Amino acid sequence: MPIRIDKKNEVFVHEQIRQQVIFGIATGEYPPGYEMPSRKVLARQLGINPNTVGAAYTELAKKRWLVQQKGTKFVVVHPKGPLPDPKTENIDTLIVRTLMAARAQGVPAPELVARVQDLVTADPPDHFLIVEPEPGIGLVLKHEVQKGTGRKAVSCSIPELWEHPDLLQGAAILVPAYLADLLDFLPIQQRATMTRLVYSPFGTFVDYVRNLTTPCIIGMVSVSGPGMKTMDGVFAESIGKQHRLILFLLEWPIAKDRKVIIRKLTSADLPPDIDIRVLGFKGSVARNAMLSVPPPRGWASHLPIATEDDFKAVDVLFTDSITRNFVRHRQSINYDLLSQESLRAIAAVKLSNGA
Repeated sequence: MPIRIDKKNEVFVHEQIRQQVIFGIATGEYPPGYEMPSRKVLARQLGINPNTVGAAYTELAKKRWLVQQKGTKFVVVHPKGPLPDPKTENIDTLIVRTLMAARAQGVPAPELVARVQDLVTADPPDHFLIVEPEPGIGLVLKHEVQKGTGRKAVSCSIPELWEHPDLLQGAAILVPAYLADLLDFLPIQQRATMTRLVYSPFGTFVDYVRNLTTPCIIGMVSVSGPGMKTMDGVFAESIGKQHRLILFLLEWPIAKDRKVIIRKLTSADLPPDIDIRVLGFKGSVARNAMLSVPPPRGWASHLPIATEDDFKAVDVLFTDSITRNFVRHRQSINYDLLSQESLRAIAAVKLSNGA
């Protein structure tokens, strides 16, 4: 999905660029090592000042989505300490590599054999563990995994794994690809077998809005405030001045009395981004920063509750895989977060009790 901006949109131009790059990384359109267009090239394409592009790139580098190389070159972060690809690595090479590593660390051959035997005979995982710092996105991922596989899934953040390593017991790790390099503290067997997830492309939906011939009110309802903030930047150019965007937040989980509460938001009401790439290391400073990042529970409780008339005023309504079950609309467009590629990879994971 090419980067597009609307200079007159209330979302600042550098923020539009930043959110689109983040989403491009999440969908795999900008894979690790991908070199972003230079500041001058992208500025020329968008008809803006190169300093604006530079500001977006610099902030993305500060938040560790991009890495600056050789002056002004920015590339998508590489995974730290990549593991050999089991699909292409020769088995003899893997054995030799393991033996050399054991000798370098002074591990006797019998101990190495025993540890390999323990791994071989270990019980297979019995559930999925989704690692996702933003609670709302974690809910959506869990919902889509359970619906797609019929298997149990739980979600947690990276700091929760630091604090509670017992969460790893019996777990098959599922993690967005853009976070995989931050899990280098996991046991080697779980790092080697974790499934990296990419999100579904969104370009067709953006094009759909851009191609609407008459002014429309576009609605978006989700359980994730930060997720909608990203979509706000992704949609900005296609919304332009012709259309209007209204955001709705479904409070989750549903109250015990089963009353569904949906809040009406504006772009200004959305919470700040969660700096999910900032942690990088397992240091106490990064850990404390991450633990305080998610928006507080009930952050939108002061906002008005959406009415039936609010939804009737919307011409096109985008829903995620959870909210579509609670909202009915004459022109509803559903968006599944997980790509088909990721769903196939998850389905291929073998869990215990016959899975």
